[in-house]
Amino acid sequence: MMGLIAERLAYLRKQRKWTQAELAERLHIKQQEIARYEIGERSPKVDTIARMADALGCTVSYLIGRSPLPEGTLAELDPAERELIAAIRRAASADEIDALVLRCSEAQAAKNRKPGRKR
Repeated sequence: MMGLIAERLAYLRKQRKWTQAELAERLHIKQQEIARYEIGERSPKVDTIARMADALGCTVSYLIGRSPLPEGTLAELDPAERELIAAIRRAASADEIDALVLRCSEAQAAKNRKPGRKR
């Protein structure tokens, strides 16, 4: 579990373009602690993991490896995008996934076209 926390902590921090020092400041801990967590040298306490999740906009379950996606990822999607993800998860083959992605891509392209503009 510690390795997964280390990986996900570093991933989310870098995704936000924060330094270890910036994350440490948000968590009210020392930068060296963040470095130790990210290399797997130390495991954060439960209350620290909860503060990390709050600061990074994810769930504790994501940080500890019980959820495949940070909560914010799905929360930011509109209903059609969430349905597409659900359909992809239900798909039985790569061909079905390709068809779903193509349909989604075509729908997005149509949505992005400006009214009155001919193609």
